[in-house]
Amino acid sequence: MEHNVILQSVITCPNCGHQKKETMPTDACQYFYECEIANQD
Repeated sequence: MEHNVILQSVITCPNCGHQKKETMPTDACQYFYECEIANQD
């Protein structure tokens, strides 16, 4: 039996709604993510 782990996730910013596909790390947990659109100054 073969098990494939899906590492691609679509992250949605709760502030602006921007979505981006990211590869999730396999060796760590990811609790925080900075939106590249909402954090522009």
